[in-house]
Amino acid sequence: MRALLTVIMALLLCSPQAVAQPDVTPNVVGGRPATEAYPFAASLQNSGGGHFCGAVLIRPNWLETAKHCVEGDPPSSVRARIGSTNRTSGGTLVQATRIVLHPQTDVAVIQLASPVSYPPAQIAATAPAGAAIRLLGWGATCDPCNTPAPTILQELDTTILPDSRCGTGTPELCVSNVDGWRGACYGDSGGPAVMKVGTEWQLVGTTTAGTSPICGQAPAIYMDSTTHRAWIDGIVGGGTPPGKEFTNDVDVPITDLTTAESPITVSAVAGNAPATLRVNVTVRHTYRGDLVLTLLSPNGTTYGLEDFPNNDSGDDVVKTYTVNASASPANGTWRLRVQDVARQDTGRIDVWSLAF
Repeated sequence: MRALLTVIMALLLCSPQAVAQPDVTPNVVGGRPATEAYPFAASLQNSGGGHFCGAVLIRPNWLETAKHCVEGDPPSSVRARIGSTNRTSGGTLVQATRIVLHPQTDVAVIQLASPVSYPPAQIAATAPAGAAIRLLGWGATCDPCNTPAPTILQELDTTILPDSRCGTGTPELCVSNVDGWRGACYGDSGGPAVMKVGTEWQLVGTTTAGTSPICGQAPAIYMDSTTHRAWIDGIVGGGTPPGKEFTNDVDVPITDLTTAESPITVSAVAGNAPATLRVNVTVRHTYRGDLVLTLLSPNGTTYGLEDFPNNDSGDDVVKTYTVNASASPANGTWRLRVQDVARQDTGRIDVWSLAF
């Protein structure tokens, strides 16, 4: 799957104004028909009903997509079919009323004329290298090809690669091309990459570009939704609803023989924290055997998360801890404390979240 930033032809294919163009052939290269409902997946369509890009429902009346899919187009030219794996029928077809473009990156959010009843995708706490993800889209099955456009959403299981494989940075994800030929292509732009967290699919990114002139022949680039959370929340209003997840993605340096802390303020959650409070942690560090992780609750109670053995030479901590925090009030300021107990290696608290 190759998104359309770097290919002029692809830019033409993804424009809702290109009504004279034939319908974009939508099928993930090397993927399979959707095995689940994915009610948050959306097909962006022009006024003639032609699919041109994917999107993902992040609020009942808001979608996230790629900026290059909708840049320069009036909302009146964009519709979305949501809640159906069939892009031509089922679900709900809703008109866009507002499009907001990110000022620097390839992200946009689209406000819908009316809310839909389907459950939105929650943005994941982190999107670490090595994580197993699933790509969803109605993108071309081959490149070049002349195959008819299938109507059913496609899926492909893959993984997040280190940024160095794509030459990307913080706002982007590098996504593996499975078996050296499977990946995103024309028509997949703006569509979601999701990660299974517990029993639910959570959003990690949206399709933006390829690193090869032929779809699937090299890793693809996705916009990292987890690093765009603050901007998205500022546009669509509010964060994750109370009772869900609260996140701090501000980097906090961890230097030798010091203690670093990162706060999260929780509000509008009734009563005490649950006995199964999930603490999602991403700490970047060059030697995790130096680290001790602790959670501090609003009433001062401390919960030990992990004291790594000093011979653990691995890099980074990307884990979810389950804590019985029922003795602590949910509301107030929680803190992730990271102690560095040795010399030479340093790092940072990258992002962490509390899921109630």
